[in-house]
Amino acid sequence: MAQITKQSGAASSTPSVVKRWVLSFILTRMVDERRQAQKRTKQEANRQKQGRRHVVEYFHQVEDGYSHLAIQALKKLHQRYDIELVVHLAPALRDDN
Repeated sequence: MAQITKQSGAASSTPSVVKRWVLSFILTRMVDERRQAQKRTKQEANRQKQGRRHVVEYFHQVEDGYSHLAIQALKKLHQRYDIELVVHLAPALRDDN
């Protein structure tokens, strides 16, 4: 029977107090709604300043029924809004994963 061992490094099951605090601080800051709104506003201003259009990147899988439905919705979206639609063909899945 295999013996259970503690993992170390990034996968540690018992990180130090300092490591937990730093990680909590960083993640809380990353998901702060006010900060995200400010970042989006700044990115939108930069996009407009550079004269770039909104870009929607879509990955289409020919054999997938949901992709067929999605492309119909994207057609309406493209007609309604001034966006650049970039379509990528995705290969079929090879396994259940």
